[in-house]
Amino acid sequence: MKKAIYYRLIALTFIAISTYGLISGTIATVNNQNQIKSWLTNLTLSTAELYRHNSNITLLSQAAGNNRVTIIDPEGKVLADSTVDHELMENRGDREEFRYATRDSVFISIRTSYTLGDQFMYASILMEDDNILRIAYSYPRLLHNLIVQLPAMLIATFVAFILSLFFASRFTKTVTNPLEIVMTALAEREYKQLRNYQSPYEEVDEIMQSIDSLLQQISDSRQSLLIERGKINHILSNMAEGFVLIDHDENILLCNNSVKNFFACKDELIAQSLITIVNDKSINIVVEKALG
Repeated sequence: MKKAIYYRLIALTFIAISTYGLISGTIATVNNQNQIKSWLTNLTLSTAELYRHNSNITLLSQAAGNNRVTIIDPEGKVLADSTVDHELMENRGDREEFRYATRDSVFISIRTSYTLGDQFMYASILMEDDNILRIAYSYPRLLHNLIVQLPAMLIATFVAFILSLFFASRFTKTVTNPLEIVMTALAEREYKQLRNYQSPYEEVDEIMQSIDSLLQQISDSRQSLLIERGKINHILSNMAEGFVLIDHDENILLCNNSVKNFFACKDELIAQSLITIVNDKSINIVVEKALG
């Protein structure tokens, strides 16, 4: 029982702490993503302000922290790009950041670039000349972020395992120690210890009280049996008639002094065979009929 509780507590504690670490890592990644979105939104707004005065793509990219900047006309045609030759770029009219760009706010989308093949966070805003200013920030996938955090998660998992061993050991002792005290008291017949001991758990105290009550009933029953046995022995000892109680194998279970006197036997007759004591065929026949 102790080992079963210990191992199960280790497993539960380890799973709980590991799950907490995984959820915390995911939440941290999501919070980091929201922070990047907020930063990219402000960066796009400041770059848009520069665009209103100077639309040079190189200057715009520098203002955007050397991130990729793209200018797209109202039809989806790329007018300029800070990374790729815009003449080689296909129409961007089907892109999410093109379709949902507005003048009132910055639209953010996360997807894989069809041109570069990497995942980017795109921020777009519709300018006064109806062109769309788009900034692409290289943003790793969620799995990549989790892999980056893997060393920290492994350390956390190891710590979780050590903590699970510690807490499981402590908790197992608090559960099993009261039961061990009960077993020891029963084995050593220290029944008073059961009455006086108070465990940390109400359920264990109730078990001890039930055991103590049962032991008291057994003790009372035993005492009653001893009294009744004394009465029977007194009656048998003072009977003038002989009394013999035998089992199916004709072994003597109980007899009184009159039987011993009748067979002139001074030895103890209990557990002896009636056949070896009685040589009378008539008595043996009666006994066989009674048993048969």
